[in-house]
Amino acid sequence: MLMATCVSRIPFLLAWLPAAVGILYLKFVSLQFNKFFDFRLRTLPLLEQLSIFRADITLCLLLVPLLLFLLMLILPRQLCGPFVVILSIVWLFISYANIRSIFQVGRLCSINLLWDSLCWAWNDPRAIREYIRLRGVIGLVFLMAVTATIAWWAYKQSAAMSEASTRRRWVTAMLVGAFAVTALVIPPWLSGLPSSPTTQSVLISSIQAFWGTEEGEQKIPHLSSAELIAKYRELAHTEVSTKDPRYWSRAEDSDVIVFVLETSPAEILPIDGNLDDLPNLRMLRERAFIAPKHYTTYPFTSRALFSCFSSWYPSAFRKDFDLAFPNLEIPGIARKLSSRGYKTAFYSPSPWRNNYDVSMPRALGFARLYFPHPSSGNNSQPWITKRSDDLDSLHVLESDIEVWLTENQRYLVVFAPQLSHSPWFDVTPDGRLKNVMERGRPLMALQDAYLGDILRLLTTHHRLDKTLIVVVGDHGLRTRDEDPTLPMGMLDDISFHVPMLVYAPQVLKASVTIPWLSSHIDISPTLLDLLGIDRQRDQEQGSPIWDADLQARTTFLFARHLFDADGYHANGRFVMRNTFFDMVYVNSQLHFGAANAVPSTSPVYRQATDSIQRMVNLQQRWVEEFGRSDRPVRVTAER
Repeated sequence: MLMATCVSRIPFLLAWLPAAVGILYLKFVSLQFNKFFDFRLRTLPLLEQLSIFRADITLCLLLVPLLLFLLMLILPRQLCGPFVVILSIVWLFISYANIRSIFQVGRLCSINLLWDSLCWAWNDPRAIREYIRLRGVIGLVFLMAVTATIAWWAYKQSAAMSEASTRRRWVTAMLVGAFAVTALVIPPWLSGLPSSPTTQSVLISSIQAFWGTEEGEQKIPHLSSAELIAKYRELAHTEVSTKDPRYWSRAEDSDVIVFVLETSPAEILPIDGNLDDLPNLRMLRERAFIAPKHYTTYPFTSRALFSCFSSWYPSAFRKDFDLAFPNLEIPGIARKLSSRGYKTAFYSPSPWRNNYDVSMPRALGFARLYFPHPSSGNNSQPWITKRSDDLDSLHVLESDIEVWLTENQRYLVVFAPQLSHSPWFDVTPDGRLKNVMERGRPLMALQDAYLGDILRLLTTHHRLDKTLIVVVGDHGLRTRDEDPTLPMGMLDDISFHVPMLVYAPQVLKASVTIPWLSSHIDISPTLLDLLGIDRQRDQEQGSPIWDADLQARTTFLFARHLFDADGYHANGRFVMRNTFFDMVYVNSQLHFGAANAVPSTSPVYRQATDSIQRMVNLQQRWVEEFGRSDRPVRVTAER
C-alpha cells in the first residue's frame, strides 16, 4: 500500500518542471544582462557554466522535487495535482516578474516594486504595453498551460498505479531520472569554482528580494539630538549653514511656487543649455540661481519631494518614512510657512494610492492636497488625457492663487503635473518620434506652456517680482524601456541628474550659476533663507545652494529598492555600492561599468560600505528623533 502511494505521487513531480525551467532561465537572464563582472558566460568551459548554475540546479531538480514528494505523501491524491500546479504557477509568475524587473532596472523584484507596478498599471492601463512584451506574456501563459496539462495527465497516470506493471515502469523511470539528476548535480560542485555572487541561487535570492530583509539594517544606539547632528555632520563632512548677508531675507514676504517636472533628466533638459523652445523657463533663468549639477536624492517621486521640502534624505529602506511613522510631522518649509500665515497646497492629478500619495505631503505639512482625477480617462491618445488632467489641476491652482492674491494672502504651492511621467508618448502632430529619448523635449515644452499660464496670472496681479519660483525635476529615467542604454542595477546620471533653478527677482538682476553639486535637500534651506525664516538650521541636512561649503560635502544618492544600489558624491568622485552583488564602483561621473569596480580588500570598498550603511541607519533614527509626533494632523485632501 505504501509503495503504491509513493509511486502514485511520482508523475505529479513532472508538473514542477516548467517552473524549474523558468527559474533556471531567470538565472541565465540575470547573468546575461549583468554588467557587474567582466566575463561572458558562453566563453566559459561547460563544467564552469554548470558550476555557476549549481545551486539552482540542485534546488530546482533535486531538493524542491524531494520536498514536494514528501509533502504529497500526506496529501490525498486528488489534491496533489492542484498543489503542484499552484506552486509551479506562482513560481512561473515570480520568475517572469523577476525577468522583467532585471531587464528594466537590473534587480530582482520586491513585493513593494511589484505593488507599485500593479498600482501604476491600474491607474494607467494603456501604458502597460510600453513595458510588457506580448511575446513574454504568451510564453508565461504557455508554460502555465503546460503545467496544468502535465498535472492532469499525472492524475490519470496515478489512477493506474494499482497495476504492478505500471508501478514498475514508473519506478524505473524514477531511478533513471534520479541517476540523471545526480550526474548533473554532483560534478559542478566538484569543479573547484569558488563561491561568489555569480554562483549564488537565484531562487533563494528571489525569495529574499521579494519578502525582503533590509540589508544591513541596524538600530543605532540611543543618541541625544546633539549627538545625532554631530554624527551626520561627521558622515557628510559639512558644517551647519550660516546666514549669507547677500541673500538672507532679501525675498521676505514673497509667495513661493514649486513647479515639479516629472521624470525630467538633465540630459533632456540641461538648465544651463539652449531654452529657445522653452520661452517661459528661459525668461525665469535670466534672474535665477541656476544649478546645472543638481541631483535628486532618490529616483522615486514621493521620496524625492520628501527631500525637497524637508531638507532631509529619504528612507533607503522599503517603507517611506511617512508610512513607517503614521503621525510623522516634518519641520520643513511647508510647516514653517504655515505657522507664519501662509496658505500651503499641493496640486497633482491622479494619486496612484490614496493613502500613500496623501501621507507624504501631509507629513510635510501641506494643509491642502488637490488630486482631481482618481484615474485616467478613455481618450485614445493617453498623453491627451494626461494633459487634460494636468490642466484641471492647473486651473484649480490658478483659481486658488487668484483668490489669495486678491486677499493679499501669502502662499506656498506645489504643482506636479504628470504629462511627462513615463512612458514618454510622442506628442508631435505627425507622430514622427520613434526614439523614446527624443520624445522628452516636446513633453517639457508642453509643460513650459503650463508655466506660462502661471506667469501671466502673476503678471496680471503685479506679483511676478514678489514670487520665488522653483523649477525642478523630481528624478530622471529609470528603466531600459525609457532609456535602452541605462546600465541595470547601477546608479546613473540619467536617473539622478535633474534640472533646477530658483527664480528670485527680488535678489538677482542677472542669473547666478552654482558651480558645485547640489541636491534636493538644499532646496528648502535656500527658500527659507531668501524668505528670512529663522529655524533650527542644525536639523537641516542641506544648505542654501550658494553655500561654498557644499564643494566639500559628501552628498548621498539612494536607490536601494529600485536599482539595488546606493552611493554618494565626495571629493569630485561618485561612489556606488550594489547591495545584491556587494560590489563597489568609483568614477568621476555618475556612470559605472565593470572597469570601475574596486577590490573588496581596498580601503575605498570598506569606506563606501561603511559610510552608506551608517547614513542609512542614522537616517532612520534622525527622522524618529526630529520628525515623529503623536499629535493628530489635520489636512484637507480634495478631488
